Amino acid sequence: MIQLVATWYVAASGAPLYCSTPDAPLAYDIGAAPWVALPVREYGDAWQCGDLIYLSWLDGNALMARAYDAGPFGAHCVETGGACLPIAVDVPRHLWPVDGLSAPVRVVNVTAEVRGRGE
Repeated sequence: MIQLVATWYVAASGAPLYCSTPDAPLAYDIGAAPWVALPVREYGDAWQCGDLIYLSWLDGNALMARAYDAGPFGAHCVETGGACLPIAVDVPRHLWPVDGLSAPVRVVNVTAEVRGRGE
């Protein structure tokens, strides 16, 4: 099993998120409903804007959030213990539940699983 990593990020307050549209504007706002950023290279294949994403960390912390932002970080990794672990998700700093800049994480795209069952 490939171990995945989550990292946290910060943007300027009010910065538009990747999934923002004129009809449904989305911005980096700590008062908004929880969202995460997923790798751009996976867009359209593994996730769609607005998908419900469940994240769980080894220490028992968990987060349910919408996929509203994206970045090119999927081609990067976090070096740890001689391994280069792929970055699967970026979490806004104000939602980051664990210590450190990155941490192993389990990522479940709840919406994609429902789509896959035809529900």
